[in-house]
Amino acid sequence: MIRFIIEATDPEATEMASHLANRIYLISGFHELKEEIRGLREEQRRFASAILRKEVELMATGQQLLDAVTAEKTEVDSIGVFIQGLKDQLAANGVAQAAIDAAFAGVTANTAALAVFTNTPTPVPSNVPSP
Repeated sequence: MIRFIIEATDPEATEMASHLANRIYLISGFHELKEEIRGLREEQRRFASAILRKEVELMATGQQLLDAVTAEKTEVDSIGVFIQGLKDQLAANGVAQAAIDAAFAGVTANTAALAVFTNTPTPVPSNVPSP
């Protein structure tokens, strides 16, 4: 900040000097304000960059979660196909239908219990009699 020391007897010169000092003070304040605004803009850029990085991380995490769920669904579907094939082979080889039904009733119960946690409809096996 600039200060003027005026030793004048002329009131008009004193007023002009005072006015000039005020203008210089305002101009220096303006420059300080500009620097403050520059600093705030830079901080805003850093925050925006950090938010963008977090968004990318969250999207990657979301994609990983989706991939894991898809892989589990594929595994569950594969197990279902395997079980149905096993059931068909047992029936084709003359294993008593009652024994097959009893074994797969447990599978159906387990599938229903698993469906509660995965919010998926319970598949109804084709060869298991309804209760």
